[in-house]
Amino acid sequence: MVGEGTYGKVYKASNNLTKELVALKRIRMENEKDGFPITAVREMKLLQALKHENIVSLLEMMVEKSECNQPFLLPPPPSPLPPNSVD
Repeated sequence: MVGEGTYGKVYKASNNLTKELVALKRIRMENEKDGFPITAVREMKLLQALKHENIVSLLEMMVEKSECNQPFLLPPPPSPLPPNSVD
């Protein structure tokens, strides 16, 4: 597990087919009485609209009976700075 918040947990994983590093967010559904959480819908709409190198891309959404999973494509780690490149 990478982190946990009010609305769910985030896990680090890799795509079995492409071997890409992804983040998997599991949204908590146990406290939802009226269906799918509106906060998750807002987050998905924003991630679909925003395209930037510092913002993860929403790959897909999977819904099961009692939980929702959202895999995100993680950017590659930054390259280390060459020696003596910072003054």
